[in-house]
Amino acid sequence: MEQVIGIIEDIVFRNEDNGFSVVELREESTNLEVTAVGNFPFINPGERVRLEGEWTTHPEYGRQLKMETYSSVAPSNLVGMENYLASGLIKGVGPSTARK
Repeated sequence: MEQVIGIIEDIVFRNEDNGFSVVELREESTNLEVTAVGNFPFINPGERVRLEGEWTTHPEYGRQLKMETYSSVAPSNLVGMENYLASGLIKGVGPSTARK
């Protein structure tokens, strides 16, 4: 099983009934954009996550990580914490409040 750690940049598709989603994230180790598919019932842009799964190639959309498990990962530095807080996950906390 492969592991990817990165920041969720976009939720391309989400089925509200079952949580199946297509997400794009920026992988930390390579800074490359990764597309992942799977059941992400509680995931948001700006969130730092660890995904585990298998690489597949979709005939139309290309290389994707078919996610089997995921977990949120706490930011590991000040910039990461500021970005996390400013991401909109916490109502009322924007970029200026996060910098404080």
